[in-house]
Amino acid sequence: YHLRQFIRPSSMAAIELCPGRPRLEAMACELVPGWYDRTSKVAQQGTMAHAVQAQTLSLIYHQPNGWQQPAEALSKVAGSLAALEPWAADAARRCVAYCVALVAAMVAEGLRVTVEVEMHLPGGPTGIQRGGTADVLIFGYDSNGVLRKLIVEDTKTGFIDQGEAADHLQLHC
Repeated sequence: YHLRQFIRPSSMAAIELCPGRPRLEAMACELVPGWYDRTSKVAQQGTMAHAVQAQTLSLIYHQPNGWQQPAEALSKVAGSLAALEPWAADAARRCVAYCVALVAAMVAEGLRVTVEVEMHLPGGPTGIQRGGTADVLIFGYDSNGVLRKLIVEDTKTGFIDQGEAADHLQLHC
């Protein structure tokens, strides 16, 4: 295991509290085979909720004939939502509703909007210290095609309060 794989934007708050955490995780992986590959049931539900959110938003915003109604998209992922525990399905629905509301607000401002789902952002040229994947990027362009507003949505589906977005270390990476 390489030390860098344990230094992720999503881990920055924990690393700030314990700077040795990445090294300890790497050492634990060497000492206990399979330790890194284990995930909790809650983490699996969160990952699945993210996937359902991405699938739903893609159904809404990535259609050749224009945007699809959110209710219609949600009905198409009903089986995926039913496979989640109630709290995770609720989180996925709320995250979709939040994104739809953000897009509607930008459209109301007169902006032409495009939505990218699970977009990889490389480190370096973007000004981001380490690359990562944004759950949702909402771009708002004026009538001349100039980018006027960009919203980066990083979905949190767990139970731990992540604090204010402006103070979240993951977004500072």
